[in-house]
Amino acid sequence: MAAIESALRAHDYETALTLAQAAQRPLPQDTASQTRILTLEGMALAGLGRNEAALTAFLEALKLEPNSVAALEGAAQIEFNTDDPRGEALLERLVRLHPEEPTSHAMLGVIAYRRHDCTGAIQHFAKARPVIDRQAVALTEYGACLLDEDHAPQAVMVLEEALAASPNDEHVRYNLAVAQHAAHQSAEAIATLRPMVETQNPDPDALDLAAVAHDEVDPSPETAVLLLRTAIVANPKALKYYMDFAAIALKHSSWQVGIDIVNLGLQELPHAAPLYVARGILYVQQAKFAVAEADFERASQLDPAQAGATVAAALAQIEERDPARALATLDAELSSHPDHAFLLYIKALALLKNGAVPGSAGFDQALEAARKAANAAQPVGAARDLVAEMCLNEGQWAEAEQQSRRALAENPEDEKALFHLIQALRRSGDPHNELPALSKRIDLLLRQQRDTETTEARYGLYEPGSRATTAPQP
Repeated sequence: MAAIESALRAHDYETALTLAQAAQRPLPQDTASQTRILTLEGMALAGLGRNEAALTAFLEALKLEPNSVAALEGAAQIEFNTDDPRGEALLERLVRLHPEEPTSHAMLGVIAYRRHDCTGAIQHFAKARPVIDRQAVALTEYGACLLDEDHAPQAVMVLEEALAASPNDEHVRYNLAVAQHAAHQSAEAIATLRPMVETQNPDPDALDLAAVAHDEVDPSPETAVLLLRTAIVANPKALKYYMDFAAIALKHSSWQVGIDIVNLGLQELPHAAPLYVARGILYVQQAKFAVAEADFERASQLDPAQAGATVAAALAQIEERDPARALATLDAELSSHPDHAFLLYIKALALLKNGAVPGSAGFDQALEAARKAANAAQPVGAARDLVAEMCLNEGQWAEAEQQSRRALAENPEDEKALFHLIQALRRSGDPHNELPALSKRIDLLLRQQRDTETTEARYGLYEPGSRATTAPQP
């Protein structure tokens, strides 16, 4: 066996195989020696690329000694490399024998990622750091799962390592920028994307993400618009680019420019229900309710599962001062999606617009719907503010305080939540003397908001051709 191991170390697999097969004639009587010889034969066969024969040797060794680490490692590696589902069971056995062994955890992390089990992948990758720290593919998969599980700051750190390991990999670079944007690091995302954007043939997805990031850090939408126009020219069939443009138009109160771009999108994608929803919302801002409702109806026809069309139609009906019709629209959709958080939130708004007052049955229904939206698995942040406001109206100080604190934990700049928390503490006695600091905090937020509004009032999306004439036209 010493000679076989020496040949394996020298990568002389033919000699190692010959010696291993000779060592089996006659086969030693003790199980440990038999297991070792079969394992060494498997290693030699694997070194020669004869994986099926190697796997047979490893499995024969495991029949003799089920906990042989070397045989488990050899068989697991072959089954992992060939995507054989049996490999996972072998790796799990290895992990039970050696809980901190990083290589097994690395392979289990990859397997979990491939079957979209991000919770499992994160657990295994975290224990595999010693062996994946310079492996861009594994780090990228780890970062993608962290992002999928809403751990954006941790995803940024992992994907920065992945990019350092593979600086020319645009897939890794783009994923890092996605994580940075999700972690509210828009300026960093812009810097990360720069090599993909400032080239002769920029990547359209990178242009789109850079545009969204620019819109978060720049008071003027000019750069974001230019980037999005370039992306649309490069890939006019990409629905997301038109939707992102519509969102920017909505933010900057440039309704008609948004409608014009969505119209271009509908020429390319005439059956895209989300585009009809987006255009309908822009029409609502222009008080063109009949045209907007026609768009929402068209969206529902194209995609009956398009809850967004129902939400938008209900909002339009509320804006049109017809909350009773909005309630009928929402109830019809909620019959199929009773736990849809945003539909429940809009229903609460519609009930209040329909005249529900504290103490009435309508108010109780609105509060119940808002609570469901606030406490859903994916809660609506605005629903927390609405519950807090309604509880203040009914004298339920403790719940108003609880919902306000939860809203502020998710968004520290939620002005409404801060105001509701102050109101709740004033009425409940402020046992921890928080009011002075909270009052200063809301004063600062209000000043910042006024400054932002003054700045943004100077900017709107420019009409095509009216400014920046070098902007490409879709």
